[in-house]
Amino acid sequence: MYRLHYLVKFKLPQSENKIKNFKGIFLISDSQGKDLYGTRFNGNGVSTLYTQKDYTINKDFSLRFKSPNTLNPFIPDEDKIVKQGVNSFKHQFKVYKVEFEDGTIAELLTEVPDPK
Repeated sequence: MYRLHYLVKFKLPQSENKIKNFKGIFLISDSQGKDLYGTRFNGNGVSTLYTQKDYTINKDFSLRFKSPNTLNPFIPDEDKIVKQGVNSFKHQFKVYKVEFEDGTIAELLTEVPDPK
């Protein structure tokens, strides 16, 4: 069984409205841009990074995660990742939701909201 462990690097903005957490998708793609594997990602507890005494807007932060599911060798795309090695492919993280400490949310919509 193979489980992915990955490190997501990011910068936090300096603002009055601090980020509480964010959600996204970690993707592995081939050289033609076809997504081979994807897993959801939760960046909980981000707000604690703002309290570090060395916090600056240019500082690189990172969070470590592991995929919730193992790669399945019976799924051709996942088997390709196992056999060729994860570093043979492009890695990408896409944020789709950011929650701020004041409760506001910035989110990519997947459907048009009801105007009511």
